[in-house]
Amino acid sequence: MRNLDKLKLILEEYDKGNIIYKDGSLYRTTILYAGKNNNGRWEKRITLQEPRLMRMNLSSGKYYRVKINNIIAYEHLVIYAIHHGIDELEKHESIDHIDNNKLNNNIDNLEGVTTEENNRRIISDNLLNPPMGECNGASKVTEEEVLKIRKLYKTGDYSQYDLSDIFNITQGHISDIINRNVWKHI
Repeated sequence: MRNLDKLKLILEEYDKGNIIYKDGSLYRTTILYAGKNNNGRWEKRITLQEPRLMRMNLSSGKYYRVKINNIIAYEHLVIYAIHHGIDELEKHESIDHIDNNKLNNNIDNLEGVTTEENNRRIISDNLLNPPMGECNGASKVTEEEVLKIRKLYKTGDYSQYDLSDIFNITQGHISDIINRNVWKHI
């Protein structure tokens, strides 16, 4: 759930000119008084600070977060709200990155979608890539053991139940390994 009150405070900073959006990034502005202009009046120049100065460490989801006046928010949500308003942001359950690059916060790359549509895109774009083999925390055997199970079963000297006892896993798991229902990548 988004904290819209926090986003409203950030949008106020944008409205004051303290934040500028440019090329998919948010910049904090710094006002420098450069001196008198040709009319004899003091002029102020606005410089942009690098967005990396505002960006915090990437969250576990790999989205940029920004910190503005001690308010932390996802950069893509702020950018979407700047361009479309809080009310439009609130209408959408998710803000999707069209090109699947979570670091590309260009406004043309952001689209308001339902959670169902966002999940459908994740699946259709094959973005769910669980860790395979030993990298998967649920793995009961190593790659070396999988190869050994297949080799021993192929000899015909061992039943699936024998291998189950040897490797201390269920017969069903042995069957899945032999029939390549799991560990397909080796």
